[in-house]
This record gives sequence, C-alpha cells and structure tokens, in this order.
Amino acid sequence: MKKTTTLVLTTIGLSLLLGGCGMFGKKNKALPPKPLSNFTPAANAKVLWQTSTGNYSKKQYVKIHPAISGNTIFVAGGSSASAIDKNSGKIRWKTPVADSVTAGVNIGENSVFIGTLNGNAISLDQATGKPHWAQSLSSEVAAVSEAKGGMVVFRTIDGKVHGLSTATGEILWQKSRKTPILSLRGTSVPIVTGNKVIVGFDNGKLTAFDMQAGNAIWEAILGVPRGRTELDRVVDIDGKIKLVGSKIYAASYNGQIAAINAGNGSVFWSTGYSTDTGVDANTNSVYTTSAKGDVFKLAASNGSPQWKIDNLERRHPTAPSIVGSRIVVGDYAGYLHIFDTTSGKTVARKRGDSSGYTVSPVVEGNMIYAFGKSGVLTAISLQ
Repeated sequence: MKKTTTLVLTTIGLSLLLGGCGMFGKKNKALPPKPLSNFTPAANAKVLWQTSTGNYSKKQYVKIHPAISGNTIFVAGGSSASAIDKNSGKIRWKTPVADSVTAGVNIGENSVFIGTLNGNAISLDQATGKPHWAQSLSSEVAAVSEAKGGMVVFRTIDGKVHGLSTATGEILWQKSRKTPILSLRGTSVPIVTGNKVIVGFDNGKLTAFDMQAGNAIWEAILGVPRGRTELDRVVDIDGKIKLVGSKIYAASYNGQIAAINAGNGSVFWSTGYSTDTGVDANTNSVYTTSAKGDVFKLAASNGSPQWKIDNLERRHPTAPSIVGSRIVVGDYAGYLHIFDTTSGKTVARKRGDSSGYTVSPVVEGNMIYAFGKSGVLTAISLQ
C-alpha cells in the first residue's frame, strides 16, 4: 500500500507556528497562554461526578468524541472502549481493543463504532460491549459517522471514505479524494442527514455522498490552497460540522466558515476564517473558535459578526457547545469556560480533566459531559 505523506501538526504546534516560532525560526519566543480572567459568576455550574475511564491517548492529534444513547455515555481511547452510566458515572462495561483507538465514538442500530491506528473498523454491542465484527481498512481511521439504514461510514487518513454494513462490517463502497502533501492530522466527523453522509476533506472540500451507494451528490469548496508556504496552503476541514434543519455549518483551516444547503450543496453565505476545531450552531447563531484562540458568535442568517471573546487566546480552546442560552468551551489546561451567548461574558468556569481537552463537550439539556485527554469524564449540571 502506498502511504500518503503528511506532516503531523498538532493544534498546539500550529498555534506556535502562527505565533512566529517553531520550524521556521527561533528568533521570537512563543507567547504564553493568556492568563485566566477574573469574572463575577452568573450561572450555577455544579460537578455531579467525575470518572477516570482509563480510556486515553498520549497522541495530541487523537480526538475521541463521546456519544450518548439513553442513559449511557460511550467513550474510547488507548486500547479500550467503555460504557458509562450517565446518572452515576459508573462504568457499565469496558472492552479491550487489540490496537490503539484513533476514531469514534459513534453509535446507531444498537452498536458502538470505533476505528484504530492500524486501520481497523470495529463494531461493539451497545448493551454488553461484546465485539460484533472488525473490518480492515486502507489506513488509520480518523473519523466515524453515526449508523443509519444499515450503513456506517469510516473516514481514513489517506483520503478515503468507506461505507460498511452495520450488520456484517462488509465494505459496500469506497470513495477517495486526493490528500495534499501537507495536512493536519485528523478529520471532521461525517454527518448523516436523510440519505446523505456529509464528509470534510483535507483539500478544503465538503462532499455529500449517497449513504447507500456511495455516489457523490454535491460538493462545496470551503478552502482553496493559497499562499507562499505550504503551511499557508493548508485548508483542511478537520473540525466539528453542525446540521441545523436543512443547513450545514462548517469551517476550514485557512479557508472559510459557511452555511451550506444540505440538499444541494449551494452556499447561503461564507466568510474568511481559520479553525481546526469547527462550529456549533442553532437557528439564530453560529459559534466557533479560531486558530488564534478567540471565540466568535456569528449570525446564522448571514454570517455577520455578533461578538468576539479574546479571553482564551493561546489556550487552544475546543469548538464551542451550546447549552441553552450559554456556550461551553474546554481548553488545554482542563478548564471548562461557560459564556453567556447574548453578551459573551464569562458566567462560570470549572476544571475537569487537568490534562486538557481536544474535543468539545457533549451537551444534553442542561447537562455538560466533558471527556479529557487523560480519560476523565466529567458531568456538570448548569443552571
């Protein structure tokens, strides 16, 4: 198998390079992360429980997303996957994996799906954690979609998309897109809507495939490689993509943030932007964090800026998650920052996993579930 040559750049590494240091010279010292700001609490954030799941990865680029189904939260990392009771934090089952987990977790059709460093797609039983099947793919798995209609989609780092049967793991279709010489390590989680699965690629393109047949339905361009250096030309769509009704909100590195028609791929609006963390959105607003570490609120109708927060510069914030009239963002030091969506002011702050966060917290109602780099899962009630 011919391997695609890519340069592994972590979020921290990218931020340092953009700050004027790193591989291109040592004249300027990197600025330290911005100190935590003082604030007057205006919301009640209470830690209900914390659980050390043992599911962790030492690799900065590995971004495992928790998934919720009923009263259970599913997580993975290192060489295992676990199911956690949502109300108590107790571990219901833990299944060892004979490889390093690099993608997931996603769920559907009574199964839990994860992917591994050596290119294995794995399905586990939601109730027991027992393996259903394992399928060998072309390279390291970077992301997994939810399952729907007997299908689940795995994205590998060589630019390929694999449509698998949820029942047997059989590969029913494969598609590929050319991977640039230089790209970020990782990719966005494919989004399923109707009969389509929406996939972001390292070439700055967002593509909708027919979930059953794998045919490309439409393609939208969020980033076009430009600039004098290879770093300037990185346009990966690696962050969180959000579906709201019939609109897809997505963003790329060194590219654009855009609202896209999920049916035909037409662009409602777009504006220049750079992020590797992605977005969250509702019918009124879009929230995102930049490569610099700023937090932004945009109007969902036209992308016009509403406010900007610079409190988290160089703290490597995750993508935001909407919690009612607030948003929550994790940072490199394990703090969870909660902001008011109207004013942008900090209303609460809690520390969860001291090893930090690379993925946005999962939200259900007024509950926040944050999964950190060392495998600590934290449940916070926000009032």
